[in-house]
Amino acid sequence: MSFNKKRFSIKDLTAHKIECKKAAQNWLDSDCLILDTETTGLDDNAEIIEISIIDKDFNVLFNTLVKPSCEISKEATAINNITNKDVEYEQAFDEIYSKLKDVLENRLVVMYNSNFDTRILNQTIELYDLQKIPFERKCAMLLFSRFIDVKRWQKLSTATEHFNIKFTNQHQALSDCEATLKLIKSIADYTD
Repeated sequence: MSFNKKRFSIKDLTAHKIECKKAAQNWLDSDCLILDTETTGLDDNAEIIEISIIDKDFNVLFNTLVKPSCEISKEATAINNITNKDVEYEQAFDEIYSKLKDVLENRLVVMYNSNFDTRILNQTIELYDLQKIPFERKCAMLLFSRFIDVKRWQKLSTATEHFNIKFTNQHQALSDCEATLKLIKSIADYTD
């Protein structure tokens, strides 16, 4: 019985992880922000119902529930535990927008699955006829996938497990921000 084995050297593997380590260190040296959202759903009409932003020192810069213009899907509530009643008396997105813009504008923002969070942020901005917020985005999910050398994206819980990071309250924006930052710091501090 014969099979092909992927051949790599320890040197290549180390160089590969060192590249990720340097990227994570650069993000932290650039005073990155960490952002996470929870949403009404996953589709093209989904909106933000919770958004959190922390800095590289775990200081909370923004953390709020948001009243959407539509109902929260049962599927979304099953994941994030946020109900329509929870957001009934919260501010709408257009009421928090200027403060959010002040925090994010022209900053380096790291997200776990930046494509999703950026899409949801822009969808919500467009829904309220507001201007997109310019910021540089980086993806901790892609960094972790590259770090462990896999092509498929990995759940945040998988990434935190890999580094033995305690991760409670999954799918709550602030907790997800904190877990993402711990992941970035773990990659930045990586040693063989």
